[in-house]
Amino acid sequence: MSQKRKKPEVGTSSTLLKYVSIKPKISTINEPPSPQKLFASPSQSTSDIVVLQNVWVPDNNYNFPNQQIGNQKRKFNIPWLTKYKWLTYSKIEDSAFCKFCVLFSPSEAGYSSNQSLHTFIKKGYNNWKKGLEKFEKHGSLNYHKEANLKADHFMDVMLGKILSVDKQIDKFHHQQTLENQEKLKPIIKTIILCGRQCLPLRAHRDYGTFNIDQEPECNEGNFRTLLRARIDSGDTNLKQHLMTCGKNSTYISWNIQNQIIDACDEVILTKLVTKINNAKWFTILADETSDISSIEQFALCIRYIESIDVNNFKIVENFLKFVPVESTSGQNLADVLLTTLNSCGININYLRGQGYDGAAAMSSKFKGVQARIIEKYPTALYVHCVSHSLKLTLPPILGYP
Repeated sequence: MSQKRKKPEVGTSSTLLKYVSIKPKISTINEPPSPQKLFASPSQSTSDIVVLQNVWVPDNNYNFPNQQIGNQKRKFNIPWLTKYKWLTYSKIEDSAFCKFCVLFSPSEAGYSSNQSLHTFIKKGYNNWKKGLEKFEKHGSLNYHKEANLKADHFMDVMLGKILSVDKQIDKFHHQQTLENQEKLKPIIKTIILCGRQCLPLRAHRDYGTFNIDQEPECNEGNFRTLLRARIDSGDTNLKQHLMTCGKNSTYISWNIQNQIIDACDEVILTKLVTKINNAKWFTILADETSDISSIEQFALCIRYIESIDVNNFKIVENFLKFVPVESTSGQNLADVLLTTLNSCGININYLRGQGYDGAAAMSSKFKGVQARIIEKYPTALYVHCVSHSLKLTLPPILGYP
């Protein structure tokens, strides 16, 4: 008696991930992505939206491999991706998949719902001779149309255009969520204001109960003082929140302040990385320094070209981040620099220049950071930092030791 065959898995994002390259947002962009790294979130919805938004798309110069079909050589045509929005190409398998059906189609279809689905879902299609015919036929199938509708609805929910079913049912919960967001906005804006004006948030007495009806006896710091100023200026949402909240839910503690700062950092970094990768080339500027607690840190900046319009460009230089380092050897600093760029999601293949000071650990031709990086990325040419060269030149000219 033959053993019953196990039905193939259909309708999961990992199926598509196995065959189609994914472009992660801030993940390891220079290494082949893995499901463990890409889909670490416990929510399957997160995986699905990553697949729908970040499937790799070949550019117009991509050289598709030829296949010998009969007496002719045929290959995938890139205009098909524009004509059929559901279509995606796997450079690993040289095959076509339907990203909507992979995620949202049923495991079986047909009049009696006993026909397993394989082509475009479990198995890619690569008979390019009959490509258009097969694409048109797949696009007309009922289960494909249903999967397309489900994908559109899913994206609308995930992008906040419409409410999900559970939120539509629980309107009270949704209203409470909106009210909580309004309560947090003045707190977040105050922290952002301090950051923009380079103001320290906390003082020595930035703790304890926040009494809006009584002036503090000592300096509470800029953050709490600005909150009081907002309340005095008529911010009713903030005043109501601080009057009615519990002592453990004020959202103005040092811990919450740090979490909001980290969230701001993530938003800023995401936008910056997008600009850098869109520029297609960049230069890394780095220097090592010690902070007030004597921890050696690597200060990283990025220099790139930003397009203002079609024929207008400008050179932009942005701070990226501080990175603590345990060793200041050329090898370790080079490893830290490349690891940091990779973890931020910056495509290191676009690296075209390096700018450091003249310290041996940075500029040595054999074991310095610039030499270690050029070994891996030969187009990343090293230039001695002009500002540092000016600093070395001016003191002797002006007569300073």
